[in-house]
Amino acid sequence: MGAKAIFTKISKFVAISCLFLSVIFGSLFAVELFSIKNDITIFLHEGSSINSMSKVLEEQEAIGSSVVMRSYAKVHDIFDNCGHVFLGEYTFKKGESFSSVLYKVCNGKSADFKMTIKEGILTKQVVDIINKHKKASGKPISYDKEGTILPETYSFKSGISRSKLLAKMRYDFDVFTKKAWEKRDKKMPLKTLEEAIILASIVEAEAKTDEERPIIASVYLNRLAKDMRLEADPTTIYELTKGQKKLDRPLTLADLRTKGDYNTYQKTGLPIGPICNPGKSSILAVMHPAKTDYLFFVAKSDLSGHVFAKTFEEHSKNIKEQKRIKPKVEKAVKEKEEEAKTVTVVDKKVSKKKNIKVKKVHTKTKHDSKKVKTKAKTKKKKNKK
Repeated sequence: MGAKAIFTKISKFVAISCLFLSVIFGSLFAVELFSIKNDITIFLHEGSSINSMSKVLEEQEAIGSSVVMRSYAKVHDIFDNCGHVFLGEYTFKKGESFSSVLYKVCNGKSADFKMTIKEGILTKQVVDIINKHKKASGKPISYDKEGTILPETYSFKSGISRSKLLAKMRYDFDVFTKKAWEKRDKKMPLKTLEEAIILASIVEAEAKTDEERPIIASVYLNRLAKDMRLEADPTTIYELTKGQKKLDRPLTLADLRTKGDYNTYQKTGLPIGPICNPGKSSILAVMHPAKTDYLFFVAKSDLSGHVFAKTFEEHSKNIKEQKRIKPKVEKAVKEKEEEAKTVTVVDKKVSKKKNIKVKKVHTKTKHDSKKVKTKAKTKKKKNKK
């Protein structure tokens, strides 16, 4: 008789014995014997098994006996059907049955965690987020290609490898962009998906609202059609930083004169590659641009959007106007901020006073009700007399 057959017989004997005892001593004994004793969270690594998991649970005093759990799994044919347990972080509650526990680990029902990748994020920033995330496993990743990761909120199983995290984001980007390219406006002049992603990354870096993304896309497409330089500030910033950091200062004339493959103040046509990871809205804006004659735009003084123009003369007037009203806008913003602070302080004081009044009214009401009751009793006594 082999070791496996011996273990099977012993397991069945243990399980049957436990069931016999549960019949004698009642259902409460059965619940305690075949369930989790205390709330516990454990992490199962690659290659873990029911045997190793049951030992961990026993060591942490979450179950009474690892032998009982293994025997339970054997008698219910879970060993044969399960094969292996899925890696990940699992939380088991006090009183949770062995059946529920084994179902979770054998079907990968581990705890999920969410990871949000924002629109316009640099690839270096995404890599940093993945490498620093405590729920991910495996070696740190290295990757630097812009315009290949889809900004989105992702849901992952705890313990997933960092390389798989990145692969998922890249895969989703490929799927989304290919479908968007197939459904694009056929009159849109860009010839390849790669060109569309490059322009989408510029639109992402420039746009303030979703509504103006298709308009900004139309401006750059109009300029390309006229063989005009794009003169997009974000491309100059990327030329200076190469996506390794943010530029924490305004651009200078010297910056705009910087020559390279990204700076569209010096280079005609599109940059050599994307300058960030554009979101879905910017990608779709390029695939379906607005139909306009605009060639210029300037940011509004309150940074709420842009003012568009068809000619350089009109553009120059817009720039002057935004500069003229900038001090007024800044003053108005400061006044609103101060007003908001004042309102907050007043609200706190009022709420405190209201609390005091409420307490007083509440006390008076109780007192008054006692008086009413007393008067009512007095009247009754008089009537009796």
